[in-house]
Amino acid sequence: MADLGTLGGTSSYRFADSIAWAVSADGNVVVGESLNVNNDSRAFRWTQAGGMIDLGTLGGPNSSAVAVSADGNVVAGWAGRAFRWTQAGGMQSVEQWLAANGVKVAPGLETDRATGISANGNVVVGTLRNGHAFLARVTSPVTPPSPVTPPSPVTPPSPVAPPPGSGIGSGLIDLLDYSSTLQGAGYATVQVIGQADLVLNGLNGSPLRGLPAPGRYNTWLAGDWGRQKNTAGDGDVGAGEVGLAYGVSEAVRIKVAVGRTYSDQGLAYDGKSTFRGAYVVPEIVAAIPGSSLYVSASGYYNSGDADIRRGYLNAGTPVKSDGSPDTSSGAVRLRLDWLNAIQAGDLRLTPYGSLSRYRGRIDGYTETGGGFPVRWDARTEYSSIGRLGAEAAYALDERWALLGKLEYVHRFDSQSAGASGTILGLGTFATNGLAYKENWGRANVGVEGKVGPGVTAVILNASTETNGPTYWAYASYRYDF
Repeated sequence: MADLGTLGGTSSYRFADSIAWAVSADGNVVVGESLNVNNDSRAFRWTQAGGMIDLGTLGGPNSSAVAVSADGNVVAGWAGRAFRWTQAGGMQSVEQWLAANGVKVAPGLETDRATGISANGNVVVGTLRNGHAFLARVTSPVTPPSPVTPPSPVTPPSPVAPPPGSGIGSGLIDLLDYSSTLQGAGYATVQVIGQADLVLNGLNGSPLRGLPAPGRYNTWLAGDWGRQKNTAGDGDVGAGEVGLAYGVSEAVRIKVAVGRTYSDQGLAYDGKSTFRGAYVVPEIVAAIPGSSLYVSASGYYNSGDADIRRGYLNAGTPVKSDGSPDTSSGAVRLRLDWLNAIQAGDLRLTPYGSLSRYRGRIDGYTETGGGFPVRWDARTEYSSIGRLGAEAAYALDERWALLGKLEYVHRFDSQSAGASGTILGLGTFATNGLAYKENWGRANVGVEGKVGPGVTAVILNASTETNGPTYWAYASYRYDF
């Protein structure tokens, strides 16, 4: 053990007149703090050749060095603000260091202290005046930044080689705020499953309506369009399809529909996620002999893509990182209907129950732009939903009927799967899943009637506490032949 000395100060109220906080990789450079002749605490850098050197301050009386690069040439600490020190540039606040490298830090975003530095000295971590952890980085077009261990909520990194053209850049991020944008973008699989549920229980939510007669066909054109306003994101949702049904017998009908899905959800800092897909829905409806009960089995498969623009603040300035993953989803539904179980005059009530199982997948993808892009791991989400309800039809005259539905819905999952990935040039991360709404209600009201040679229907839908569509309109036209 060697005594490194002091900067000339002594004190009766401290355990030590100098404290070493960090050492370089080869052990030749030590940094810390020591009292000077005025008994002010000053950051120091010590070497065998030069001894203990006072690194100065940022204008105040005190400073402390708490971290050093692997080669010992870059020091980080605090002096009223977080600082970075080099032999050539002296002590600079992190804000000054960023500004000297082309990054202007927005007013009001102030560092408090640095707590760590990367091996090559190009990444500094610490805390902001608001108490949140920060990460500041200056990149070189030739030498990418070395990995760093940023503070929570980002997990310790492993070395990452940034891909060419990745958009890795210089800047500063509030890690708590930045992590919240990862959380929002991580809900993408919830949107994919929401699209599947809209098709199965929106467009195809009344399997007994309009069944063709035995040996006959019908075809239809239908669409749903509405809004989603909940935790997973606010925005438009919609689907449209064409379908064909055939009456195999009095007891059995088969159907198939093909269509497109679309959703456009808002994300933080003017970001958004847009999902498009093409789907097919095969379905069979069979009557249980000797009863008014019908069993239907429905399938669903969707193949699509997404454009996800994740917004966040880089040094207090809104920026975007973009990615375009492929998506897929599938579902099956079993449903039991009791056709016209209650009849009173012109009113018919059909109780039903159903169980659906969903699978949604987002392929892995890499964002570009924004300064702090992410490589997302592929993720798959599963969910199961049960429904109990009753459909009502009230004949207004020979051509038109009033339609309605009341439904209780239960999701058997309490939380979605989380997402994971790598912040390029830094390290890995993982997000929490979305806390699902497990119970909600749905109601609709509409009309159905003959228009020209076919039958049209217009229905307005609304749901309560759901992670899917909040309200939407349904319209269809069916032709029998």
